Amino acid sequence: MEVVFANEISAYSFAATVLKRYDVPIPTLIIEYPEKINKIQRRRYVRVQAISPVKYYVMENEAYSPEKIGYMHDISGGGMLFQSKEALPVRTRLMLEWNLCGIEFKLSALVIRSQKEDEKTYLISVEFFDITERMRDKIIRIVFEIQREIRKKGLG
Repeated sequence: MEVVFANEISAYSFAATVLKRYDVPIPTLIIEYPEKINKIQRRRYVRVQAISPVKYYVMENEAYSPEKIGYMHDISGGGMLFQSKEALPVRTRLMLEWNLCGIEFKLSALVIRSQKEDEKTYLISVEFFDITERMRDKIIRIVFEIQREIRKKGLG
């Protein structure tokens, strides 16, 4: 049988042989200890650590708020994680602006998670939306370039 399980961070799978089966009092399977447990890639896009200031604007009543500043922690072709001084409710629409590897970006995003980091900061996970494939490809190329640089320096 194939066993798949997950925690808050990752998902895993392994092949197992059923050794015994009990129906009473609770249906239970006794399985052989797995030889290998595989980590399942749950992300659609590779994510890489990148530190950069991010300007963000919150959509309020069909208009954007004044500029606010956050700091990018990581980025992928699908979204980013940035640090903010304020909690942002899930499903909040944002406009993000940042510069990475000399390229200016301006994209719409949707908050998918907002988590308190410490007394003064929050970690905000966003997913890009209304993004063209050309723009997504540009971000993905930069992500791979950052990965190559990290490997060259022997850090990853």
